[in-house]
Amino acid sequence: MKNFFLSRKLPLLIINITSLLLILILLFISLLSIYPSNTIRFIDRLFVTDFKIEFSNITSNGNFLYPSLEFKNLKISQESQPIVNASLFKITISIPKSLATLRPMILNSKISDGKIYYQNIKKTKFKF
Repeated sequence: MKNFFLSRKLPLLIINITSLLLILILLFISLLSIYPSNTIRFIDRLFVTDFKIEFSNITSNGNFLYPSLEFKNLKISQESQPIVNASLFKITISIPKSLATLRPMILNSKISDGKIYYQNIKKTKFKF
């Protein structure tokens, strides 16, 4: 084990892992730009299990590092209780800042003809 850390294998392993992570991040960003609807549904099914995200249409504008997503008829609910209900919801995300802080960094958001419902959530802690 001591020889492994002193040999050339460790730097190559670190480079390979870093390259693989960068490729996965670039693939995710590309899919979000090209197929925003399918990517959001994939994220909703696998990663956001506490909330249900529904929308009728989504378009992706902006560039690769600062995508702008526009949702039509957006509904977000938790355990059949509505949280957000909007006919038009626009959001712009900064990918470089999000990667640096490991949190989604929202540059701009706009809700048209919508409501945000207050919920008293005691057990769940959210970081924004």
